[in-house]
Amino acid sequence: MLLDNFDETRARQRNERRIEDAKRGNSAEIDKIRREAKADAANIAVKHKETPSRYVFVYKTTIKNGSPKAIKSIDWDYIFLERGTATELGRQQFTSEEKIAPGKTKELIVTITKPPTQTISLTALNKNERESLDGHVIVVRVDYADGTSWQRQ
Repeated sequence: MLLDNFDETRARQRNERRIEDAKRGNSAEIDKIRREAKADAANIAVKHKETPSRYVFVYKTTIKNGSPKAIKSIDWDYIFLERGTATELGRQQFTSEEKIAPGKTKELIVTITKPPTQTISLTALNKNERESLDGHVIVVRVDYADGTSWQRQ
C-alpha cells in the first residue's frame, strides 16, 4: 500500500479543525483558512516530488472464535510462499491484542514498513512480483480471557 499522502491528511485534518473553530466567528476567517489550505496542498505536492513516497504493508486476516471462551490475544504468522513451488519466502509474525467473544468474528489488521520478503525490494514490488507470491495465515497461539491458552504444535 502506498502511503504518499500522510502529510496531506495531517494538513487537511488541521485545516478542518481550524474551519470548525472559525465557524463560530466570521466568514472572512473561513476564507483565509481555505486559501492557506490550498497553499499548504501546493507546498506538500512540491515536497513529494523532491522525496520518495513512503510505503507500508497492510496485513489482514479475519478470525472467528469457535470456542466457548473469550479470546484475549492471538499470535499469528503471515507466510509468503512462492507460487507453484510452495517454497516459503518470508514470514511476518504478529500479536494482536483483540477481545473476541465466543462465536464472534473480528478482522485483525497490522500495518508495518517491512517488506513481505527480503527477496523483494520495497520500491520494485510491482504487480508481477505480487503475482508470484501466495500468502496465508497460521494461528500460532490463542490466549483466552480466563488465563488459559492454545498453542499450535
